Amino acid sequence: MKNLFKKLGALLVAAVMVLSLCTAAFADGQEPTDADRATITVKNVEAGLTVTAYQITKAKYLEGKGFQGYEKADASYAIADILKPTPDEIAALAKIVPNDGAGVQLTGNGTTYTASVAPGYWIVLVTAGTNTTPAKIYNPMLAGVYYSRNGTDNRMTSDPIDASERWDLKGTTGYMKSNSVTVDKVIVNPGSENAKGDDVAIGDEVSYKITATIPEYSAEYNTDTSKVEYIIHDTLDGLSIKAGTVEVKIDGTAVAENEDKFTVTAQGQNLQIAFKKGYILANGGKTVEVNYKAILTDDAKVNFDPHTNTVYVEYTNSPSGTANAKTEEKKTYHYTFAIDGNINGTSTTNNRKTTELVKVDENGKVISTRSETEIDESKETHAGVGATFTLTSKTDPDKVYTAITDENGYMYFKGLDAGEYTLVETVAPEGFTLDTNPHDVLISASYNADGTLASYTITIDENPGSTYTATYDNGTITKIDGTSSVTYIRNTRMGELPSTGGMGTYLFTIIGVVVMAGAAGAFFISRRKESDNQNLQ
Repeated sequence: MKNLFKKLGALLVAAVMVLSLCTAAFADGQEPTDADRATITVKNVEAGLTVTAYQITKAKYLEGKGFQGYEKADASYAIADILKPTPDEIAALAKIVPNDGAGVQLTGNGTTYTASVAPGYWIVLVTAGTNTTPAKIYNPMLAGVYYSRNGTDNRMTSDPIDASERWDLKGTTGYMKSNSVTVDKVIVNPGSENAKGDDVAIGDEVSYKITATIPEYSAEYNTDTSKVEYIIHDTLDGLSIKAGTVEVKIDGTAVAENEDKFTVTAQGQNLQIAFKKGYILANGGKTVEVNYKAILTDDAKVNFDPHTNTVYVEYTNSPSGTANAKTEEKKTYHYTFAIDGNINGTSTTNNRKTTELVKVDENGKVISTRSETEIDESKETHAGVGATFTLTSKTDPDKVYTAITDENGYMYFKGLDAGEYTLVETVAPEGFTLDTNPHDVLISASYNADGTLASYTITIDENPGSTYTATYDNGTITKIDGTSSVTYIRNTRMGELPSTGGMGTYLFTIIGVVVMAGAAGAFFISRRKESDNQNLQ
């Protein structure tokens, strides 16, 4: 047993000796020089951004003596204690260092960025990438690479280190402090119960609500020369902002437009709310709520072709930068429907005409307004003027739409929202009798979670209905399925009136003569009998 303990003890002593040699081997006989490098690591950064380090202090060297302490990277930098830059000093330097020379760009994968840099302190800044803009405000971060003697407490010191000492070069790892800049927009009280997508009729009023948060900016943004902007941009498509309806709230309290707070520009289809620098810095972290109303004015986009409304925030994300960042765009969608219209509105792709309603005669031939020489008599019959129809909402009698059938017998109603309607023929095609039967029309729709139109159905007189369904890829339609279930509205041709000198005239004349001759014959026969009776008496 004693021999076992002796062997174990010998092994432990040997292990300690090996470890000591490994630690010393890194530095013994090696003099610190300006070629020394270590890795700094920055975490908690969005992927795809540009992360750059700018040196504010650097190591001093003396040949044969090694490391001699630290000094400012630029003599003009205001740093009272080389080893302990203050937050205010870092904030002030963050604004000027990008203009003093090229920094070292960190490389990243995901949210972690690294770079091998020389000893000293570095200010790390995050800015927009080539194809990516940050969704957050990033505060400057201090990173360091420093010499450490073996056995010290890992603090940056200016104590000299030469080749005779055991030393190490260490880089720091830090987490970037940031606050998110976000914006959202919803439809208030949508009939579809989807706050991102709804259907409305031409002339309808729509209510919107925008919510955002004012960024919290750090001290380096609060200087006389720094630029700080925070602007809400909202662009409507086919809708016009209703004058006098824009209301701004800060943390739930209504705040009036003021030259020291923010300005509101609401014109046509564009809304912009630009906040002032002082107000932004004083209200960081507070919630902005914008409410307003708009009127749908454009009836060109129908069915799957949406009125896409877009909001984003433009904001300053670098105290020294000239270009602002931009949040992700948020969208809402409004749709109007059409009968006998293009399934994808004004789009040049995935488009075709639907045929829910067609005007025909008693034989099922399409009543066309083309000239008699142009129609296909096997399928069409001619009418000089098409039929006139009205489509009236059952829930809002003021919503009345009119259409006249065209050369293909279609009646184009547009600018409709989902709901129940009554279709009535008010003027028959020329030469035909009026269809006096009212027809029930039902338009229904369903929406995807993002507000895009998933499908819609048009049912007429309780027929199976025409259902159309769209397939999307990242918000873009790739396919529209569905075929029209046609409802035929019939008219009966009036009996043709005979033309002058035609067979009709001769026929009526002959019949008249026969009737008159018969009546005259009967009269004379009656008279003759009376005369014969008198002679016999």
